[in-house]
Amino acid sequence: MATRRKNTARNSGKVKDNFVHPVTIDGDGNETVDVVLPSLTYIKPGISRRVRGMSNRDAMWFVIEQSASAAALDAIDEMDPDDFEDMLDAWCVHSGITLGES
Repeated sequence: MATRRKNTARNSGKVKDNFVHPVTIDGDGNETVDVVLPSLTYIKPGISRRVRGMSNRDAMWFVIEQSASAAALDAIDEMDPDDFEDMLDAWCVHSGITLGES
C-alpha cells in the first residue's frame, strides 16, 4: 500500500475555511441567516467533477445549491440583486481569487 505524503507547497494559496455571509431576512424580527459556502479554492473533487464543462454561471449556482442550507437558499432567493453581487464578490475575495472582467 502506498503512503501519501503531505505536500505543503501544493496546498499553499488555498483557502480551506468556508465563506460565511449573514443575510438579513425582511420581517418583524429582522432575522439573520448565515449563507455558508465552501472556499472556491478548496472545492471537493465530486463537485469539481460535476461542474466541469458547465458555464461559470451554472457552476456557481450548482455550488451554491449543493452547499447552502434550505434557509440560506430562501434568503438568497429574496436578496437584492446588488447585495447578491456584493456577496459573490466577497466570496471570491475570501477564496483568494479574482474574476477577469468581460
